[in-house]
Amino acid sequence: MRRLCHYGGRLPATSRYYVVLAPFLLVVYLLYVSYLSGTINNDGSRYPQQQQPLGLGQGLADEAEDDTVHAGLDKCHCKQDCRRCFRNENREGRARSNVEAVNGDIADGANAVGLESDDGLGDGVGAEAVLTTQGSVPKALGACRSERMLVNNEYTRSVYVCPSKRGNPANPQTQSQRLADGDVLWPFSFVKDYCDIPGAVELQTSGQVTFEHSRGRLYHPTVERPYTPQGPYMNFENSSVEARGQLKCIDGVEAVPRSQRDDKTQGQSYFYPTQIAQYGLRHYSRLKADGGDAKQVLVLDDGSGASRQHWKAAPGVLTYRSGRMSFKISAFKMTDIANTPGVVLEKSLKSPTKYHPNVLVLKMRFLAPTVVSIRLRVQYHQKHTMEPRAYTLRYYTGAVLPDTKAPLHCGPNSKDMLYLLGPEGDGGSSEARLIVRDLAVDSTKGIAVCKGLSGKGKNKLKDVISAVKVQAITLHGAGEVFQLHLNRSAHEYMFLRAADWFMKHYDAKAGGWPVPVKREMSKGLSALQPGWMSAMALGQVMSLLIRAYHHTRRTEYVRTALKATAPFHRLGKDGGVKALFMGKVPWYEEYPTEPSIFVLNGFMFSLIGLYDLFKVAAYVRGEEDAADAQELFNEGFKSLHTLLPLYDSGAGSMYDLRHFTLSRAPNAARAEYHVTHLNQLATFCSLFPEDATICEVHKRWLGYHQGHHVPRN
Repeated sequence: MRRLCHYGGRLPATSRYYVVLAPFLLVVYLLYVSYLSGTINNDGSRYPQQQQPLGLGQGLADEAEDDTVHAGLDKCHCKQDCRRCFRNENREGRARSNVEAVNGDIADGANAVGLESDDGLGDGVGAEAVLTTQGSVPKALGACRSERMLVNNEYTRSVYVCPSKRGNPANPQTQSQRLADGDVLWPFSFVKDYCDIPGAVELQTSGQVTFEHSRGRLYHPTVERPYTPQGPYMNFENSSVEARGQLKCIDGVEAVPRSQRDDKTQGQSYFYPTQIAQYGLRHYSRLKADGGDAKQVLVLDDGSGASRQHWKAAPGVLTYRSGRMSFKISAFKMTDIANTPGVVLEKSLKSPTKYHPNVLVLKMRFLAPTVVSIRLRVQYHQKHTMEPRAYTLRYYTGAVLPDTKAPLHCGPNSKDMLYLLGPEGDGGSSEARLIVRDLAVDSTKGIAVCKGLSGKGKNKLKDVISAVKVQAITLHGAGEVFQLHLNRSAHEYMFLRAADWFMKHYDAKAGGWPVPVKREMSKGLSALQPGWMSAMALGQVMSLLIRAYHHTRRTEYVRTALKATAPFHRLGKDGGVKALFMGKVPWYEEYPTEPSIFVLNGFMFSLIGLYDLFKVAAYVRGEEDAADAQELFNEGFKSLHTLLPLYDSGAGSMYDLRHFTLSRAPNAARAEYHVTHLNQLATFCSLFPEDATICEVHKRWLGYHQGHHVPRN
């Protein structure tokens, strides 16, 4: 000011030039700084130079499955208010918030995980990526930017750096600068693999993002109901045995599942005792949970003649007498069955309720080879793009097909599916036969087989069909129909058919139900040759037969179950299921290999079966007959106490002990098997609440399921 006053309020010419150029130089300087720190878009927005905007087709191409937070922030480029822009993207369906997690809600977040940086990001000491309810998405996202993060000096991944209001983010010019009070948003795909987090993030049709730690459901017997040998089998009412890819179809003759292992049995199906037992236990549990089978929904014909006007047939083909409908069609060819006139039901098949009855109940006496054809309209779940289509299920009682060993055949256009019901009717029969078929299951398995979708991976057809609607029923051949219904369920029939299969196929020489196919095991283990026994199968068959006794009061079910204890006394190499850990501790093997691997879930299933058996046999047959089963249970339960600590990994459970017997990497149980372990331990804890060891392990393992782990040193 003094110099200015000294020159009479006028600056020298050179000084005036500096004043004029100062604003221009300032603009140039700012542009240069912007160039060093990033680039400027045509619309004036800016993003960092070291990485262009992360679109699904650019920087995050390897993380295309993370289409939630990324999609919203990528389009916004964090120009002004990323939070507001992100919400706008939610409205457009491109990014979704409101995440609901099994282990806690993630507030305002989506397919990303917050990393709290209290201990710093530079060296990673103490930093832990967790699904948290606190600050997974910061309140202020205006300054967030995309960066490449170096992970353990090995590889990089894309993250979003979102600093807090109280400080600047890491200085790009300082290599080891830590993030103070800030968050880094990691793609869930990275956290899932790096931290070994089970489960999946899914975008629902409602626009809601969900996280499921496991598909398995926890069983709480002390809260829901106590476990008893006559009650539902754990929480098997929630299982879906028929939806499994290993289940090829429900056999038309035996009415129980046929299994398949495409890579091991060349596509041939077989009866697998474990699967049949679980099928029966599932339907018994549903029967108990529902309080009985659902009542008849749609009566199509009861043999009284009231439905005669709904059938279409040539004159003289259809008659009613003595409470039955009789029909007779001239000879027909299976190769041209679709073009051969038959007896057609034209009655409206619309259900009077909102539920579509899927179970066909047909009581009929077959007088000649007969075909029952069901034309269906199949509806698919919304997540599948396949349009509803018409299919035809055919059930055939003849035995004239070239390949009668196959229970399921496909028509030339893959829309006809033929199930063989056995040769009954070729020479006539004096007794009526009851046929019960779940049309939804039969059509699902038929479509899978006929379209080659019965395998795994991309060719897997599971939980695809949401409903089937019966459009027409046609009869060819000759017979007498006593009743024709469409029901909602037939759990009692299916449960008892499974129990009766074990009564019919008990192998006295083996002392149980041998598996008829070879099973290859992992490297270092002997293959199981046809005829091998499984302790898990024996235990679940015992549980099924005991429940069949409770339902029917037929003591032969208990007698057969008691005879199945014999393999528990024989070593695996001798055709039994017994193994000895370290040559001393007895164990009942699900897979009796050499060397033994001591599978945990199969062993505990066998113990539950032995418990069910000795508890019921004690008052049905007497304590003397039940003594062997009780001794086997007590011996095995003691072994469980001894070896259970070996299955604890500190963050989960082990599937088996092959890391001990084979000196190889541990075989950790995946999330679904860990839930199975929890449900089995919960069962034992409810039966023996004073057992501190079992209940404490269950409590600790339940914490593992919720994301906890034991403290580190």
